[in-house]
Amino acid sequence: TFDSVFDATGAAPAAGHMKLGPADTYHSRPSAVTPAFATSTVDNSVAFSYGTFDDPANQPSVIDVLLTVTVSDQPFADGLFLTNQVHESDGSTNGAQHDDDAIVQVKVTEPVLQVKKGVIGSSHAGATLTPATAGPVAFSAPGSAGPRWSGTINSADLATMPVDSNISGVDAGDRVSFAIVVENTGASQRGAFDVTITDTIPLGLIIPPSGAGLNMRVTYGDGTPLTFIGLTNGAGAAGDLFTTGIRLDDPALIGACQKYDPNNGHNIIVITYDLQVDPSAPAGTIIPNRAAITNYASLEGGPNFVPTDTPTDSATTTIAAPAVAKQLVNTSIVSSSNSNTQAVIGELVTYSLTITVPEGLTQNAQIVDTLDAGLAFVDVTSVTSSASVSMSTPIGVGSAPANASIGA
Repeated sequence: TFDSVFDATGAAPAAGHMKLGPADTYHSRPSAVTPAFATSTVDNSVAFSYGTFDDPANQPSVIDVLLTVTVSDQPFADGLFLTNQVHESDGSTNGAQHDDDAIVQVKVTEPVLQVKKGVIGSSHAGATLTPATAGPVAFSAPGSAGPRWSGTINSADLATMPVDSNISGVDAGDRVSFAIVVENTGASQRGAFDVTITDTIPLGLIIPPSGAGLNMRVTYGDGTPLTFIGLTNGAGAAGDLFTTGIRLDDPALIGACQKYDPNNGHNIIVITYDLQVDPSAPAGTIIPNRAAITNYASLEGGPNFVPTDTPTDSATTTIAAPAVAKQLVNTSIVSSSNSNTQAVIGELVTYSLTITVPEGLTQNAQIVDTLDAGLAFVDVTSVTSSASVSMSTPIGVGSAPANASIGA
């Protein structure tokens, strides 16, 4: 709307409005013409036309137009510029056509979210984290009540110690704690709105059926709790983190994942929870577990900033595999000229095979011992299993042991 009024204060007009600014002297001339204006959505432009007029005094004057526009909520790259160009053209009976151009640039700041996921602990003391440091803070054990860490997880620390560890060496029934860390690295002063996060529970992991169960918490990096909703599916049923995803509640005029700050932790969202290795999960299985940001915007209800390449990250859990060790026990002839590690033709050599079996199910297990040339099988002298280990086809003893095949 063109408010054809002169405003000596220079106050900005409302969005979508235009008026004459304090430097405008042309409007006071006797021959002044009220300009016509037109907008073009194709060119994204506004044109002011003063037409033809007669100025007998031939005195210079100034045209000053103030107009206010709104920055769109459409996704835009953080830190790039919007360039606003003005073109002016005029002519006169006693002079040539005159054209001039000028530009003003506006730097656009937007939220930019990225996600990291890592294992932060396990109930298995012998499990191995890689990297060994789970993050910039010490996390509590699976099943722990209250915040899972003390202090603040902030951008400055995450730059050198991200939450991005994987775990190996866990057994069936062990609990594993995960953390999803969403960080806003953009320069927007508003932060990110409508942040939606999804995760998966892959085969081989389950929600713990006892104790603290899932034990899920959603907080800022300083431990301040955040509220959220589970999105509904196509049938209208409410989901959760592992189905439709969760959407964080936005404080008034402030995005849930707030503007970037290297220290305060409020541009950091941390989701922690516990899972359990399924008791029936096969030994040696590698289980990837993926989290994703599926939506965020620069305004409440604004367009989704997530590109086709959705920000994701995975943490892997590797279940322990059986380990085997072979050792020479003794030889049957030991003398000054024939030590325990030497053998002559016909001498008996006894070996032990030790198979360390992880908790859970080891499927299709087979032990193969290939003898060196010059050795011949005699018998299996003993088979001993730990109380917690059972075999569907136990190995027998003697020269023709049960469930054993003796090759040439």
